[in-house]
Amino acid sequence: MKFFLLLLCGIVLSGCTKITATRPVGTPLPEKDARELSGTWIDSKKNLFTVAVRDGDLPFEINCQEDGKPKLYEACVTVLKSETPILWVQDDSLKTFIPFRISAGDDSIVLLYPDETELKRLTDSGKLKGCHDKTSDSWLLETEGLEAELDTKQFWRLDVTLPFFKQSK
Repeated sequence: MKFFLLLLCGIVLSGCTKITATRPVGTPLPEKDARELSGTWIDSKKNLFTVAVRDGDLPFEINCQEDGKPKLYEACVTVLKSETPILWVQDDSLKTFIPFRISAGDDSIVLLYPDETELKRLTDSGKLKGCHDKTSDSWLLETEGLEAELDTKQFWRLDVTLPFFKQSK
């Protein structure tokens, strides 16, 4: 699950509705597995992401270029009860976390972003607690019941994937 570089955050933070949670849910990724994520990753647009592992609550530091300027993201990875890994990227502007589902292969990962239509259905039905802020065009989800929903295929957009390939360790 070497992935996260992702940071597709650049992609997600720049146009789509943000879907965030008050805090990560799941069990922290074991340190041994976390170390495998260190290195340089490249996305499908040839953007480079450097991932470093450190101690702390947000053990991943992701460096990339955004609009020609260096950008730093902090993140963590948790594992759900089903062993599904979730990347949580801290959103400094909202003081929340953006979840991405990770699918990993040998030296590659694909990140999935939540499906806003499914999220609206879940909040309207009361299965999840959350609200949409029109000013920031973002969803804020409470953590109650979130882990179970993160584990379903319906929660994720399967039509939009963010692939990353490891370039170096």
